[in-house]
Amino acid sequence: MSYKIAEKMRYDKEQTVLTKKGCKSNPYNYSEKQDKANYNIIVLCPFCLTQNPLYKFEKHHGFYKCLICNGQMALRTLVREMKIEEFARWVFDYRLNGFWQKVYPTHKLWCARLKELGLAYEFWENYNRLKGVQQEQREFEEDYE
Repeated sequence: MSYKIAEKMRYDKEQTVLTKKGCKSNPYNYSEKQDKANYNIIVLCPFCLTQNPLYKFEKHHGFYKCLICNGQMALRTLVREMKIEEFARWVFDYRLNGFWQKVYPTHKLWCARLKELGLAYEFWENYNRLKGVQQEQREFEEDYE
């Protein structure tokens, strides 16, 4: 390792990090990646369906943690503007990673919150359509096995 690289590493370690409580020194051996986002926008947590400003989400190991349900999401998931069809597709794809286990606190409360937001009918229509497509593909594959 060259002297210049070692000096740059030493400089990066000594950088300060801006937090809610002010500036603090960087405790890591590397510089922390600073995300570029508008922290005043209102985002929807997909696990508890609450709307909060982005600055209320706590950053934890590169993910943003919801203060209500403790669900962790990437910044690109939180700030992405999704239509209802895209949200249904996201939930359908995420179910393999345990989406329904992460829904806060029970499935019934999540569904009630979805209904309050006025998204229930279109969401379930799209979600069930996606499930139906998967079931039809399985039946088709079973016929040819």
